[in-house]
Amino acid sequence: MTETLMHHAAGVESAGRVHPPQGRKNSSVVKRSVVRNGHKSSISLEDEFWDALREIADHEHIAISALVAAIDHGRTTNNLSSAIRVHVLDHFRRSDKPKPAASVAVAPKNRLR
Repeated sequence: MTETLMHHAAGVESAGRVHPPQGRKNSSVVKRSVVRNGHKSSISLEDEFWDALREIADHEHIAISALVAAIDHGRTTNNLSSAIRVHVLDHFRRSDKPKPAASVAVAPKNRLR
């Protein structure tokens, strides 16, 4: 494999971030420190997940560290970063569902004869 192909296949690493080959959306993994339960923890998440986590914390009027502590307390996996990703996904799935309208009549099901 040529050096150029290896460069694009592996991604480019700079400043602690791994960048995908050209033409793909850049979802850099960023490691940040968060204090949870009085201890500093390093958490690696993609920029989009950090943004979403901040949005959830702002919406709930709590600090990111408090949100991470709540996710940590309720997680069922060993990996905190994965638990955060699942929490973010679940949050936006729940908020994206249409709310049932009380005044909308339900049409009867078609029956086969």
